[in-house]
Amino acid sequence: MLDRDLLSFRDAIHYDSLIVGAGDRQSDGTIRIGSETRLYNIDPQFVIDYGSLAQHDVIGQLFAMYPHIVQVVAVEKYRQLRTDSEGGHVCGISSGRKIADYLLRYGFHHLLLAGLESSYGLAWTTLYRKNKNDPFTAEESERAKYLVPTLLYRWQSRWAVRRAELSLPATLLPLTAREVQIAALKANGLLSKNIADRLNLETSTVEDTLKKIKRRLHVVGRKLCAEDLQKFRG
Repeated sequence: MLDRDLLSFRDAIHYDSLIVGAGDRQSDGTIRIGSETRLYNIDPQFVIDYGSLAQHDVIGQLFAMYPHIVQVVAVEKYRQLRTDSEGGHVCGISSGRKIADYLLRYGFHHLLLAGLESSYGLAWTTLYRKNKNDPFTAEESERAKYLVPTLLYRWQSRWAVRRAELSLPATLLPLTAREVQIAALKANGLLSKNIADRLNLETSTVEDTLKKIKRRLHVVGRKLCAEDLQKFRG
């Protein structure tokens, strides 16, 4: 079934090679890759070689933190990563070259990574192109943003065991429309003064409102964050 899905997916975004993988998030935040890896037009040694390079891969690290975002990369960009001047060690140049050399050794010049994290765990797909003059486009990135999660979730649901209990999405927030505006701006990192300026309010009004919001959302001893709005259960 996954093969059929990927054939239809290829009509939307063409690729020369593809990996579909699944894994679990460990207690320290790292990802353990499972056995349900599918390869299409890729030497199995490609996956084996990646094991010793994973710690150097910026894309992999970002995926571990934000599995829902789409990443589009030209392999040559890896070589442009900078040195960490403050730490005095190479966090970019050496690592970037290693990843670039690894990908080019298998003929890949462009890649697109997209995935998801569901109650079944993590899943992702990486598409590769060998033509240096055929990068992935912004339109293809948007297609991947909406097509890939559906494909991967359908795939997970056929074989994987749920790793987390299901729960309903956020319930109705006990806030007024204006309070939601203030809460969202605060959760996005704006200072009270900036929020006041944007909404044409007094700074003191914003600060008093934020105290009420935190109390209603059961936020104690810390800053309001986006998750408080997205996962409120009442």
